[in-house]
Formats: sequence, C-alpha cells, structure tokens
Amino acid sequence: REAALWRTSTGTGWHRMLRGDVAAHFVPRTVRRFRARRTDGVNALQDWVSATALRPEIVATLDLPAMLPHLDEQRARDRRSIALELRRHYAGQADGAHALWALTGVESRDPTADRRLIEVAMRQPEWVRRQGGTTRAVVRDAMADRLPVSIVGRTRRGEQLPEWLDLMTTARPGIAAELDLLEGHARSAELIDASRLRKLVDEWPARERNADIDTIRNYRHALLRALVVSRFLRWFEERARRR
Repeated sequence: REAALWRTSTGTGWHRMLRGDVAAHFVPRTVRRFRARRTDGVNALQDWVSATALRPEIVATLDLPAMLPHLDEQRARDRRSIALELRRHYAGQADGAHALWALTGVESRDPTADRRLIEVAMRQPEWVRRQGGTTRAVVRDAMADRLPVSIVGRTRRGEQLPEWLDLMTTARPGIAAELDLLEGHARSAELIDASRLRKLVDEWPARERNADIDTIRNYRHALLRALVVSRFLRWFEERARRR
C-alpha cells in the first residue's frame, strides 16, 4: 500500500520505484561500495585531495588515512570515530558562529538545531517522516498553519547557493589579483599548486556549468579555499611582524 502511494506521488513506474526505493535498501553496503568504486574509479580520499589545491609533492608526504580516518575505505567503520567526527564538525560550526558574533555583535540562532527537537526526531521511526507518498511528513504537518500551502506542499528539490558561479564571475578580477598575491608569497607558493589555480582563472567556465561536479570541485572548493588559506597566512605573518 505504501509503495503504491509512493509511486502515485512521484509519477514513476512500478519497476523503477521498487528497484530504486525498495530493493536498493537491501543491497549490502560492501556491494554498494564496490559498485561506486567500479563506476567512478575515485575513492573518498582521492576525491578529498582533488577538492584542494595542495601541491602533489606535499600530498605525497601526508598520511591521509590517519588524518581522515572517516574517509578511508580500507578501514573498518568505527562508530566511536564517526560520533567524534560529527561532534568535531559541529564544534567547528559553533566556533565559527561565535567568531561572527564577536565581530558583528549579532548572535545567530538555528531553531532546527535545538537539542529538544533533535531528541524528538531521533526517537521517531523513519516511516513517520515518509508516509502516504509524502516526504518530510512531520515538518509539513508542523508548518501547515504557519506557512503558505505553496511552500508546505512543495516537492521540488532546491539548491544551496545556485548563483555561486555568477558571484565568482563578477568577482573574477579580484580573484585574479588575489592569486597574484598568492604567487608572490613564498609560504603559499610552497604549499599551494599555483599553476593549477592560474589555469582555472584563465580558463573560466560558462555560468551554466554551476551544477557541474568538476566545476564545483575546482572553483568553489579548490580555488576559493586556496585563496582564503593564502590570505590567512599573509595576514598571520604580517600580524606577527607587527607584534
């Protein structure tokens, strides 16, 4: 009955629905990992490296499995390390929010991160949130008298910061100037593959490629992160000299 309702709400055929929404969940995780490696040929650690602009010779000196154990596919999954990684992730977000509060005087709060709400959500069985062919059933019901029907009943999947490439394209002259400063800074040039970044700036992508995985990895991740790291290194050194 639930499968029939789900098929009706999504408009898909029986075969596709049963294969993708039912049978796929019974495939062992080891089989899913094998299929993923066979199709894309990139493991998680390699994918992480590709999203950085570190020089290859620097990467060769790093013990990535020890630094990023949660991405090492050869390591047995340790529930304790996963729990610690999650806490470290959210602790980093908390540090960032506190720094913004110190700089701006404005304290940002996220009602969806309230501990009481998380405890209730973790006690709920999965079928509560996905039933009758409706996804996110609990939050839709909770917001039914607070938001317009056009929002509560929306089923299209959104995108976070879809105009990111537009913003970077507008700021391209500033990005090129920042790259000049990176290339002229000894420590940055020692760690960062500036030639790769220069090629990215020279061969700028069309704006309609904002959803392309390689474009996101190269520009939104590798390029921007490298420029931010270099700026921080230069700021830190200048501050140390003044002190």
